[in-house]
Amino acid sequence: MSSSALGKEIQNTLIRLNGFFKSHDKAVLFGLLLGCVPFFPVALTGMIISLLNLWLWKNKKLEYAEIRIIRPAILIAILNILLGILLLHYLLTIIFGLDWINLINRWQLWFKDFIYSLWPFNLFFHRQGGTLV
Repeated sequence: MSSSALGKEIQNTLIRLNGFFKSHDKAVLFGLLLGCVPFFPVALTGMIISLLNLWLWKNKKLEYAEIRIIRPAILIAILNILLGILLLHYLLTIIFGLDWINLINRWQLWFKDFIYSLWPFNLFFHRQGGTLV
């Protein structure tokens, strides 16, 4: 039974990928793998692992060739973190109808009330007609 050219090409590609995976550190590949997921917590975990790998590489604990994977892994993780934040914003704003301006105004009022409750001389300023915030 003869194999097709496509089957041979796929087999050769898988053999090369297997050699690539065996020649690199598993933590570096794990950081790259997690950084490629466009879901915020997973990409953030991948970026943290990649930053730790960068720190290990700078302290000469990893081989020199690993930096060719660490740097793109950090960049890919940053892009996927931003993509995850945008997807979360889209979900909350468009689908669930969250009003960001109203939410920010409410947080500002809560912060203002919190500062007023901490300020010991707030009655003194109110008698003079001035405001604190």
